[in-house]
Amino acid sequence: MKAHKEKSGTSELRLQSAWNSIGHGTEIQTLEGNPVTVLFPGNWNFEEGPDFKDAKLLIGGKEITGDVEVHQVNSDWFAHGHHLDDNYRKVVLHVLSKKSKPARDNENTPPFPAVLIKPDRISRFPLTESEKFSNGPCVSFFSSADDTDLYELFAREGLERFEEKSRILLAEMIDSGSEHVCMKHIFEACGYKKNRKEFIELHTRFSEYQDLEGKNVMEAVLWGESGLLPDPASAKLDTEMKKFAKKTWADWWQTRMTSRENIKWVKSGVRPLNMPERRIAALTVLLTIFAQKPLKFLSGKTESGMNEKDFAGYLTEGLVVSHKLWDNYVNFFRKFSKPSSVIGSDRMNDIAANVLLPALHAYSTIRQDTRLGAFSIKTWQTLPLPQMNRNVLTACHRWFMPPQRFRKIICDTASFHGVIHLYNSHCREYSGDCGSCRLGNLKK
Repeated sequence: MKAHKEKSGTSELRLQSAWNSIGHGTEIQTLEGNPVTVLFPGNWNFEEGPDFKDAKLLIGGKEITGDVEVHQVNSDWFAHGHHLDDNYRKVVLHVLSKKSKPARDNENTPPFPAVLIKPDRISRFPLTESEKFSNGPCVSFFSSADDTDLYELFAREGLERFEEKSRILLAEMIDSGSEHVCMKHIFEACGYKKNRKEFIELHTRFSEYQDLEGKNVMEAVLWGESGLLPDPASAKLDTEMKKFAKKTWADWWQTRMTSRENIKWVKSGVRPLNMPERRIAALTVLLTIFAQKPLKFLSGKTESGMNEKDFAGYLTEGLVVSHKLWDNYVNFFRKFSKPSSVIGSDRMNDIAANVLLPALHAYSTIRQDTRLGAFSIKTWQTLPLPQMNRNVLTACHRWFMPPQRFRKIICDTASFHGVIHLYNSHCREYSGDCGSCRLGNLKK
């Protein structure tokens, strides 16, 4: 939850709760007296960014989709620095509990309308998960469907999502080369949510170097181009890190092509386990294992005699992404109390499901290798249940009564990705406007 929410206490949470429970079709007025119809208040956001995402509103008779931010008064928009934060650029409405004094100039007025509502004075906080998400009309369909039928529905939708990913990768491979594209997406996956474009930039720079033979040279280029390497003489480095930085700098100076601006890494709000330094260390391990040719390496593994279940186990458990030094560090200056692999099995499951296996499937089309294509699909269908994410959790609360029912149905990667596919193509596509959504009208 955002830091300013914690400081403002339950007063702002009560206002968020009131907006979250506002009825679809409710008509209210802006501070200027213009009509606003709430088609969908948005999804309550408990991560960085606006309080509600993907709202759908009629403002002055015009349908608008965007985000909603909740504050006590209008001036909080500037007090919290949202006007300088790109995460808030899609905000289209300000929800307030108090009428602000008119600003003396436009520079102190947020560039979107504001409405006044009363805070939720009834609910007890903290709210339960079920209280945060309202059911949609489609709950009647999901409630009446058999568990097995629903699993099969989600598994089919998951396979469709897999095939879509594979088609996108295939188009990129035809244009830019198979190994190059697979490597780019491995880099991107190491960026998680906050540093994806930064890792793509690192891949672009890394790709300019040809024939990087030897682990030390490859590692030096990754660290050097990242711009994260500290001065080896820094007094803040412990003995192990000082030795690593000194050796890496020496290799980097012999290899570097040119001096350029450092990549602007995002570290604010990033968990210690996911810091970009640890992900770069993970890349050095993965690229060493793959000999910088992941598709050649993995397709060779599929020809080694292992079956699909064994290959799935190899990708998630057997492919150990552990670094002797970096398993012990958050960054160059901070050490963990106990070691943790730079990429664990849960994250490798995600990378296998979203990158490696769809890429292998696309690669099989280029090679006209039907065996490899079928093998990659069956392996993907064998992958275990991934870590829960916000979209899947939201969907399960909207669709199931009780929401805990999903634990009996969503039990592997295929069904998990099926939920994401349905949620993205229906709930998010229609921004919660259930009346316009085919999924919301499956059974009436």
